[in-house]
Amino acid sequence: MTYAAVVGDPVDHSLSPLLHRAAYAHLGLDWDYRRMRVRAGEIARVLADLDGDCVGLSVTMPHKQDLAAHLDHVDGLAQATGAINTVVSSAGMLAGFNTDVYGIVEAVRAQVGERTWPRVCILGAGATAASAMAAAIQLGCRDLSLVARAFSGPKRAAAAAHRLGVHPTLFPLAHADTAQRALAQADLVISTLPGEAAAPIASQVKLRPDTVVLDVSYAPRPTPWERACAEAGATALSGLHMLIHQALMQVQLFSSRQVSPEILYGALEEAGITP
Repeated sequence: MTYAAVVGDPVDHSLSPLLHRAAYAHLGLDWDYRRMRVRAGEIARVLADLDGDCVGLSVTMPHKQDLAAHLDHVDGLAQATGAINTVVSSAGMLAGFNTDVYGIVEAVRAQVGERTWPRVCILGAGATAASAMAAAIQLGCRDLSLVARAFSGPKRAAAAAHRLGVHPTLFPLAHADTAQRALAQADLVISTLPGEAAAPIASQVKLRPDTVVLDVSYAPRPTPWERACAEAGATALSGLHMLIHQALMQVQLFSSRQVSPEILYGALEEAGITP
């Protein structure tokens, strides 16, 4: 049976199977979509063992930055960000792509409309933060800031910033006062931090009422950061919007066919999940 899968650790919480199965059913494709728990250090073996029935993989942590050396081709955007969240398997070849950038851009545009975002603040400095930087460029950012625990290292967003040709201002998360100033000045805030990592600034966050916040995390719903930003008066967007749009691009890469966002939103609604 033809199938795709989400690979990472953990994957039990992933909503990707729900979304992809809904898309393939709508397209009339008798495809399966699976969860594959793949621990750190195991991704090379998994890629080598893929059979001819697999059309692609949705890649989550901790593997987004460890794939390139094991693929036959890597798309330019995935190279620039250093983050691969999609692998297409076709004719014995494996190609890597980044659909997170598309997911962020389309989530913001679909929920807020077409506009530019001169000042963007990104929380985090890992693989998804690198994608968020590329998305910020596409959204018209001219003043970019990063708030994180650490910035240096080959897998950190600072290295991706160099490849992308941007020069973000860096604010250590431990320095809450300066981090708060970066947030207060932002038109758009994109949080790529997991779980409670934003707790040091969430309790005292101050945002302009016209600021839009996207939290790429989507569990629990709403996330503590999403709730704090909404209580501060900002427009807070669930990471489910990003998840849907990046999944739509993955479906297109896997099947060469398009699905409307309404199909995936409908799948969430039927499951009792509201963005």
